Amino acid sequence: MARCDPKALELGEKVIDKWFKKGGIISKNLGKDSYGYLKQLWWSTTRKDFDYGETPSIAELKVISKRIDKVEKGFTKRTGKFAELFYLPEVVLANNMPARDAYRFFMKSHQQFQGHRDDYQSVFNSIVKKLGEKSRLLGLSRKSGFKTMNKAHKELQKKYNTYQEKMQNDGWKSAEDYYKKELADLSKDTQFEIFELANDVLRDPDLVRKELKKYGIFSDIASEWKSISPKLYRDLKNGLRFHIEAISEANELTGGAYTEMLGNMRKIQSNLKQRKNYFPTEVLRMFPTMKAVQESIYEKSSTLEKKDLTKVNDYVANMSEILIDELNLSKHALEAKYGDMARHNKDVIGVMDNYIRNITMFNFAGTTSAKLLQGIRKIGEMSPDEADHQSQFYIDYLYDTHATMLGLNVKSSFWRAATRNVTAWQFMSKLGLNLRGAARNATQSLQNYVYFGVKGMRDSSQYLDTANIRALADVEAKKHGVYFAEARELTNTLGLFPDVATSKINGKEVLTYKYDSTSRKFSEGLEKFASTTAKPMRWVENKVNRQLTFKMAFALRHQQLNNNAGMIERDVTRAIKEGKLDKDTDINDYIQNLITKRSSNFAANMVKELHYEYSGFAKPKVLRTPAGSILGQFMTYSVNFWNYQHKIATRGKDSIVAGDWGSPEAFRLYRLGMLYSFLYGILSPLTNTDVGNLIQHDTYERYQN
Repeated sequence: MARCDPKALELGEKVIDKWFKKGGIISKNLGKDSYGYLKQLWWSTTRKDFDYGETPSIAELKVISKRIDKVEKGFTKRTGKFAELFYLPEVVLANNMPARDAYRFFMKSHQQFQGHRDDYQSVFNSIVKKLGEKSRLLGLSRKSGFKTMNKAHKELQKKYNTYQEKMQNDGWKSAEDYYKKELADLSKDTQFEIFELANDVLRDPDLVRKELKKYGIFSDIASEWKSISPKLYRDLKNGLRFHIEAISEANELTGGAYTEMLGNMRKIQSNLKQRKNYFPTEVLRMFPTMKAVQESIYEKSSTLEKKDLTKVNDYVANMSEILIDELNLSKHALEAKYGDMARHNKDVIGVMDNYIRNITMFNFAGTTSAKLLQGIRKIGEMSPDEADHQSQFYIDYLYDTHATMLGLNVKSSFWRAATRNVTAWQFMSKLGLNLRGAARNATQSLQNYVYFGVKGMRDSSQYLDTANIRALADVEAKKHGVYFAEARELTNTLGLFPDVATSKINGKEVLTYKYDSTSRKFSEGLEKFASTTAKPMRWVENKVNRQLTFKMAFALRHQQLNNNAGMIERDVTRAIKEGKLDKDTDINDYIQNLITKRSSNFAANMVKELHYEYSGFAKPKVLRTPAGSILGQFMTYSVNFWNYQHKIATRGKDSIVAGDWGSPEAFRLYRLGMLYSFLYGILSPLTNTDVGNLIQHDTYERYQN
């Protein structure tokens, strides 16, 4: 810390000694990681770097001291049943730093999962649209009688489903006869010729050059697929690596229960090599089995329990053998060993859609599962005997939160479907096409004034107009997935993993997804219709609330970091020590990329802070159950709004009590009080209008009623 006021320096030393007190509860729990956590606490409280920043004021140091007291208390204080059920996860886990970090990682990974999925989906939608255009150009739609590409895709998918059913129920001979009759040569049937042509080009883009007359019009589709195919393959490799890390952690926690599974997963990893012009068919068989692996991790009730994983191990072993054969054997050898496995699904729309959905989900599940088990191990290692009861609570709570995030917390397929259907219907009946509700939702942007103030809003607007900051903010917002693809009240993960069924391939039992089950098709259809009625709400949420907050927060943090000499010095020094900067690296590019990354992370967190996260895992525990999801569907906003005000009031009070009347936290409290005092106490009586009909203060209204 830089030298300044001797009294502040003396108090700072006392605060630091308090944190590192030998034999203290913090040292016992955090051990060697305590220094890193102190730097986090220091920055989050003062926005000053611990190593390179200015010494905080006396008032700021008093606030830090108070927060240290809360950290100490959080390690041993029992969480009551009411808090466990009705508090937000970020509040429940706030005082245990490893648990809090794991939850924050969940949140960040979920944002990135949404961003990647939306990015890939936009390219996929463009490909589907272009296939329709080419079908009309070739006159195939007119000849076949199909009015849309989607109807042709569904008809073709039915044929492939029938083929798979015959393989499972009637055997290879019956399925082979059906394949030769209905699927072997799609070009004979004009309604499906477009799929065969597209499949040929996607597997061999050189056909555009070799047979220009026949395949030339598909060059744009091949180019679009090429723009995302390497990224998807990278996500596949990363997802597999993180799943192996998670299984390795689970193996340690369970005393070796996952040893056999771990070996088979590593075999797959060693055989999964990048291939030129890869179009996915083989790896799709891996994902249903990974759902069973995820469920086995979730079902583990304690870190010392050794489970019977015989059946899951068999599924993994069978899937591993078949997949490795597919990846390595020649086409002729595959036909000799697995007649059915050598058949490529030429429904390129269905294959792409399944590949994108499964890869993004697979990577997301792998990264978060690895972090979950690492966090649990760290909690177990750090917690002393006197805090054992609380550490077990955090472990159990993290398990439940992670399971909810992956949609595995509701085991019954009936209740999963019922929850999705009823919540979709409730939304349509209450908020579908509701323009008043959308207008009321737009007033949530007033919280930008509360949090950033008039000066902050003005400064951010001016900074967004410099260089390419506005365009950069747009790119980063999409990357973080801050925009809703659905209405906020429809956000859930119960459909993330489809139901699975056991099938036999060459006499071996493997798991497959039931994409075409009646209940799933009904749920997806109902949710799609509900999503259509949610367009006004979604437009306001994305184009007004979330976009405005993200850009504002991004600009303010980007400007702040560009002017933070201490941070730049620290990061450049660290990068040189770690070998990340050499004579060939542009130091300016390195610094700007780092600033952009941190600014976008901050902006994404601000969107969550002001406009909330509506996914199931971010809700209070009582609202994660089927009954809670249905009865409390519209309670998420109320809980988050109350928590938002409580945080502002608590932090503002701490600053004021410490004597820091002019801190950002104190001014947020002032602005919050002034805003609603003006609206309800002055504007409403002055205009003889109930302002609450448009500008909602949910907590006040519930108190009145």
